[in-house]
Amino acid sequence: MSVPVLMDKAIVRHVIRSEGDKTEARRLLTTNKDLSNNMPINSIVAELVGINSFTDESVEGEQRVACIPLLSSHISMPLKRGEAVWLISFQEKSTQGFNYFWISRVHGSIDTEDTNFTAPNRMPTSVAAGSNRAYSKSQRIENEFNIAEFPRFDNFIEGPNGDRFFILQTNRNPESELNRVIRQNRMVLEPVPRYFKNEDELVLQGSNNTLIAFKTFDGYSANRSWEEDQNISYSSLSKTTKQNDGFIDIVVGRSRFNDLPSSRNFFDINDSNKYPETYTTSSFRTCYPTIINSLGAYENNKNFEGFTETPRESNQEGSPDFNHDASRLCLSENRNLDNFFNINNNIFNNLNTRLPLKQNIASIVCKSDNVRIIARQNIFNNDNISERSNSSLLLLKEGTYPESFIQRGTQSYIYQDELGNVAIDGTKIVLGNSLRISENNGDGNQVFIGEEDESSQPMVLGNTLQATLDNLCQQFIDFIEIFNGHGHASTSAIGSAANPGVVGQTANSTTEVTNAINDIKNNLITIQSKMGKLKWTN
Repeated sequence: MSVPVLMDKAIVRHVIRSEGDKTEARRLLTTNKDLSNNMPINSIVAELVGINSFTDESVEGEQRVACIPLLSSHISMPLKRGEAVWLISFQEKSTQGFNYFWISRVHGSIDTEDTNFTAPNRMPTSVAAGSNRAYSKSQRIENEFNIAEFPRFDNFIEGPNGDRFFILQTNRNPESELNRVIRQNRMVLEPVPRYFKNEDELVLQGSNNTLIAFKTFDGYSANRSWEEDQNISYSSLSKTTKQNDGFIDIVVGRSRFNDLPSSRNFFDINDSNKYPETYTTSSFRTCYPTIINSLGAYENNKNFEGFTETPRESNQEGSPDFNHDASRLCLSENRNLDNFFNINNNIFNNLNTRLPLKQNIASIVCKSDNVRIIARQNIFNNDNISERSNSSLLLLKEGTYPESFIQRGTQSYIYQDELGNVAIDGTKIVLGNSLRISENNGDGNQVFIGEEDESSQPMVLGNTLQATLDNLCQQFIDFIEIFNGHGHASTSAIGSAANPGVVGQTANSTTEVTNAINDIKNNLITIQSKMGKLKWTN
C-alpha cells in the first residue's frame, strides 16, 4: 500500500556540522526537541513556510522541525542557513522519529541562482514594472525609474494576501543580518561562473567554483600566448561526434582572471556618475560580467542585459579553458590531450626524444600552478623509523625489459624506495639542455651533483681531457727523443760550461716542445664543462 507524501518549502535555520551543533538545534526546534540528540551530520532545523507563493495558511507560523537528508551520506548536498529547501513528509506523523526529509535547495531564477548562496529573499535585477525601457541606465536613475535595480536581499516574502513572512530575526538591517548568517555559515561570497552543460552530461558543482563534469571532450586549447589572449573572444565550443570519447573534467577556479568592479559600495549603483564603477562588462575568453550586490560583495551579473539595457558581447562563460583555469585534472578515454595542453616535441629541442604521435590514446593530464606527488612516511610502523619509512614512489613507463646490449628495452622509471634511494633507468637519460649552456668553460650552472656552493667544481669533459692528455704525453715523448738524440757520456753534454755548443743545440731542439706544453697549459680550461659542476669535499 502506498503512503501519501507531502511536500513543503522551508527556510534553513541551522545545519548540523558537528556534535556541538546539537545544542543549538534543541533551542530552535518547536516540536520533538529530543530529536536533536539523534540528528546525523548534514541534518537541518528548518522553518516551514509552505509551497503556495512561499506562504501557506495551513502551515503553523514559526514551526521549526528537524529534517534529515533524503539521500544517504554517500552523497552529501550543500545547504546553508538562510537558503530555501524542499522537504517531504508523510501524512501520518510519528511523535518519536523523524518526519521530515530534505531533498535539495530550492532553485533560483535566471538572475538569482548562485552555487555559492541563493537565499529565498533574493530579488531579481530585472527592470521594474512601470520603468521606461527606452531610457538608458543613467537616464532611468535620473528619472527615478527602477532605482533599486541591483542584486539585493529583502527580509520578507510577501504572500498572495499581502502578508509578509520575515526571513531573518530582525527587519532593522537585513543586509547586516544576512552578513551575520554568511559568517555563521563560514562562507566566502565570490563570483562563480555558470556552467552550461550539454544534454548528455552529469555535472557536480560545489559552492566555490569547484566542478566535476562527466562528459565527452571539449575545451579551449592552451596553445596560445598570454599577451595575445588578454582580450580575445573565444568562438563557440562545438563537440565532435566521436566514439569512445568519455571525458572527466575535475576543475577549480574557472575564469579565474575575471574582472571585478572598482566600487564596493552598492549605493553607487543608484548614482548616475558612479554606477559604471559597480559592474564590469567582461566578455573576453571565458570570463563574465560581475556586479556589486547589496551585501557589498561581488557576484556574477547573471542578468547583465536587464541591468544595463544593453546586450552583452559574446563570450563563453565558464567553459573549460586549458590555458587559464586554476587547477584541472582531466581523464580521457580515447584522446591524446597533448596538443590541447600545449605539449609538443618543441619542448625537448635537441634532446633526441619525442612524444607519442598516436591520436586515439587514453590520457590523464594534471595542470596547476603547483603540482605535488607525495608518498607519505608510514607512521604506523615505528620500527627503524629513522632508517626507513616503509613507503615508496614509482613513476613507471611500461615497456620491454632490457635483456642485452642489443635488446635494450623500452621500459623506463624513476623510483624512490623506502630507504630514500633514488633509481633512474631508461634507454637514454638526458640532463640539461644545450641552449642553457654558459658562455665560459667552468661556469656551468645548470646541472649540479651534490650541492651548489663555493666548493662546487666544474665537471670534466672526457673527450677533451683525453685529447689534452694525449697531446701532453706526445710532448713528453718528443722531449725524451730529442734528449736522447743529443745525449753524450760526459756530463758536459748536458750543459757543462766546457761544451756550450751542445747545450745551445739541445735547447733549440726543445723549443717546439716547450711551446706546445705552454699551449696545453693555457687551454686546460677547456677541460671544464659549461653545463655542470660537482660537489667537492675533503
